[in-house]
Amino acid sequence: MDEAVYSDRIKKIREQMAKAGIDVFLVSPSSNLFYLTGYGAHGDERLLLLVLPLQGSADGAPFILANLLYKEQVKSLPVKEFVYWKDGEDPFVLLKSEIEKRNMLIKTAALEPQTPALFSLPLGRTLSGTQFVLGSPLTDDLRQFKDSKELELIRRASRESDRALAVLIDRGSYWIGKTEVEFRDELFAELRRGGNEMPGAAVAVGAAVVAERKKKKT
Repeated sequence: MDEAVYSDRIKKIREQMAKAGIDVFLVSPSSNLFYLTGYGAHGDERLLLLVLPLQGSADGAPFILANLLYKEQVKSLPVKEFVYWKDGEDPFVLLKSEIEKRNMLIKTAALEPQTPALFSLPLGRTLSGTQFVLGSPLTDDLRQFKDSKELELIRRASRESDRALAVLIDRGSYWIGKTEVEFRDELFAELRRGGNEMPGAAVAVGAAVVAERKKKKT
């Protein structure tokens, strides 16, 4: 995805923040972080955040807070500033220090809804006195409407899914006695061969599924 696309999305989020009176949006690994930066890796026990201040604040530049182990993963994201912490350091202390250094006045903070309690609770203690709200209203309306880039990616993904599924179905009787998990794993492998780095699918086969399909055909 072109960097300009992400910049435009961040700009629109900031416009929503201004309307809602939100001073900063803290985005942990999630579909929203992927939407805003292209970072699609799953979160783990190490804190990783996109810190998105309201434009016009003392230092309104967004930055990524991440463990040093993920430097290679995040350095190509469409954000100019990065703050890294090492194992053994307290990332929440570093976050507070960075906020103070940037003279960020935070009365209200929006939090990514998918942020686990492992991080949301310490964030509440770190930014004591701050009112926390869910960040969903900032992103939901915006993400409902797909731009031309997203529509093309959806079409491409649909074509690739159809192709990969057809390859597997063509094996016919090979699948007799195989499990849903085996089919799913082969489907993922075929999708990866087609260039999909993060395939996803749900496979469900059984008497109820077959009966429902026969019902639809009649």
